[in-house]
Amino acid sequence: MFGISDLLLDDGVPAEKMTAAAFDAFAKSIAIVATTLNPKFINIAKSQLLATADHGRVIYRINFADVFTSSKNMAFINNKKDIRALRDIGGNRPILISDDDNFFYVTNDVTVTTLKKYRGRIPQISLQDLTDKDQIGEAIAIDDTESLVNAVKGSKYVGLFIYDQQLHGFITSNSVFKLFEPESCHDAIGKEPDCIVKSDSFLKMCGSKANLKLYNTNDQFLLVTTTNINKARKGGKKGQKKKTTIGPEVTIYEKVRAVGMSEFPNLLRLLSNRYE
Repeated sequence: MFGISDLLLDDGVPAEKMTAAAFDAFAKSIAIVATTLNPKFINIAKSQLLATADHGRVIYRINFADVFTSSKNMAFINNKKDIRALRDIGGNRPILISDDDNFFYVTNDVTVTTLKKYRGRIPQISLQDLTDKDQIGEAIAIDDTESLVNAVKGSKYVGLFIYDQQLHGFITSNSVFKLFEPESCHDAIGKEPDCIVKSDSFLKMCGSKANLKLYNTNDQFLLVTTTNINKARKGGKKGQKKKTTIGPEVTIYEKVRAVGMSEFPNLLRLLSNRYE
């Protein structure tokens, strides 16, 4: 018995075949951008998606080079019904993507989803050229973003605080407090941080893990968060607990500003009480 995807191939429609897992990662990535930023259009140029939020202060970057088998250019309207349909496509067989003058067609063996093409000009988004010398301290690795995001639900923003040119921890707008390395703040107990930067994107991490880097370029702080689209790979040895994840990385660039202690009045008290 032939499915829809087989019929499309038999009819000679030019199509790009993607594995089911790779397509799932692609659809999740699109859904994250669509729901988090809610852009009017979604643009992918040379398999790279760039989207902005908050008047360009935050930039999301997703590189789909490892997802598509060839360099892909796509521009379509962000329609909630279409994005939901895109997410609902599943199965274990490869997914086909083809297009004509008006639509992109995404199909598995039972359904076809159409995305209306957008013919406008793709906006140009520039990323800063970052170097190691601009980085403040070492990168921070977060191994369980899910528990972190659940803990800070309801917060509007976060303050990341710095001691001796190193990110040490954060406090949210509703005073949820955490040190990245608890032992590292012994010398800072009862002292004001050297600097606090206010961030919104820190609360919007996706995937299972994340890395944070803070840069200072031309007296402008830039927070760079790299996180994964979490998709467990099937198979592996029986009893193996460690899961391999596949799919593209999401990198979030946010211009953050330094703020005073008055923005987070409980921070000094929480630091002082940490080791009582």
